[in-house]
This record gives sequence, structure tokens and C-alpha cells, in this order.
Amino acid sequence: MKKLLFLLTISLFVSCTDDRQEGDDYFAENDYERALEHYLEAYPYYKKDWLVNYNIARCYEELEKFEDGRQWYTKALKIDHRPVQAYIGRANCYWGEKDYESCILDLSTALSINPKSFEALYLRSKAYIKTFDYQSAYFDLTDALKVEPNNMKAQYHLAIVKGQVGMLRGALNTFNKVLRDDDDFGQAYYNRGIIKQRLERYEQAIADFNMALRNNVSTADVFLRRGACYYYSDQKKRACQDFEKAVEIDGSYESVIVKYCL
Repeated sequence: MKKLLFLLTISLFVSCTDDRQEGDDYFAENDYERALEHYLEAYPYYKKDWLVNYNIARCYEELEKFEDGRQWYTKALKIDHRPVQAYIGRANCYWGEKDYESCILDLSTALSINPKSFEALYLRSKAYIKTFDYQSAYFDLTDALKVEPNNMKAQYHLAIVKGQVGMLRGALNTFNKVLRDDDDFGQAYYNRGIIKQRLERYEQAIADFNMALRNNVSTADVFLRRGACYYYSDQKKRACQDFEKAVEIDGSYESVIVKYCL
């Protein structure tokens, strides 16, 4: 009987070890759904294992099950509160839930442990943008770019922030840098067009809005802004055509036609 129990114990241990290994293998292949299935099978035997808890959290995060991910990151942090990646992971879940204040708090904790974490600085800057704290976003992006100077996503957000705080020429220079790196970046053309519109460079702004449209940025606001540039360039017919297109996409802009075209 004792021998049978011993053999059963070995069998269970081998089974849970196999589940963890298969979870690790699927995780390495970015197959998070299968990885999660095996990690959860193995979990009763690895409840105090930080990495298993963290990997389960990562799986939920990657599967965009943010509430579950957040809860599992919290479990991992109760085992060990020092790993920066767990705070960043939980912050990503808060981001996915649009809880930007909690996102900022976790990233601030991560940065107190590793002040040069590009990932934490960059994500916190985006959370600051979401909460309209452009000055804090500016400082985070500046610090992030000291770590990764050629990261064009960070450069792009820095250009946006510069525009928001009134550094229009600085924003223009940074957008130019981003578009030299990727000349198909439609959203960058759109935002650079806004800067040129604010600088009253209407023909240049129109050219940027044209490029935004060619690169599949075709929101009502693009037509509205291009129409405004046409209007202030004494091209009323083209302006009104753009205003009509904006209204087709978003009827709330109908008052613009009433004001400028009737």
C-alpha cells in the first residue's frame, strides 16, 4: 500500500512538472492560451513559485483579460514585491482597463526600483497624456529617450506633447525626425499637419493632411482641419467639400457647414 502511494505521488509530481514545462514551452512560443491551460494545471503544486504566478498573469494580460491579469500580478507581488516587470505588467492591465491613475502609481513604484526602465517611463508618459498632464509626460519622454534615443514611438509621443505645451517648432522638428524614419506613418502626418495649421502654414498643412488620408487616416477631423486650411487659403469651394465629407462621417459637425458655407 505504501509503495502504491509512493508511486502515485511520483506520478503526480511528474505530471505537474510536465504541465509546467509545457506551459513554459508554449509561453516561449507566444501561445498564451495553451500556456495558461498548462500553468493552471500545474499551479496547485507551485502556489509559492513567483515565476509561475507571473507567467499566469502575463498570459492573462496577453489575452487581454486584464482583470484576471491584474489579480495574478498582485499574487506574484505578494510573493516578491521587488521585480519591476510585475509592476509594469500590472500597470499594463490597468492601462487596458483605462484606469490611468492606478497605472501611473504602479509605474512610479517600478521606477523607484529602476529609474532607467524605458518601458516604465514610456508607458507612464502615455498615461500622463491620457490624464492631460503634459508636463509630466514631457519629462518622462525626455528621460525615456536618454535610454533609447532612436525609439520612434517615444519620439512621436514627444512631438505630440511638445505641441500640447506650445513648443510648436520643437514639435515640428520632432515630427520631421519621425517621418524621416517612417514616411508611411499616417497619424504623424496628421499631427504634423495640425502643428503647421497652428503656425498658419496652410498649404503645408494641406499637404500633410493629404498624406494622412493616403495612409488611411480618414477621420472626420482630418477633413475638418483640411477644410479649415482651404478656407483660410481663400479656397472656399474646396473647404466646403471637405466640411461636407466631415459631416458624412460625423453629423455633429453640421454647424460648420451652416457657419461657413451657407
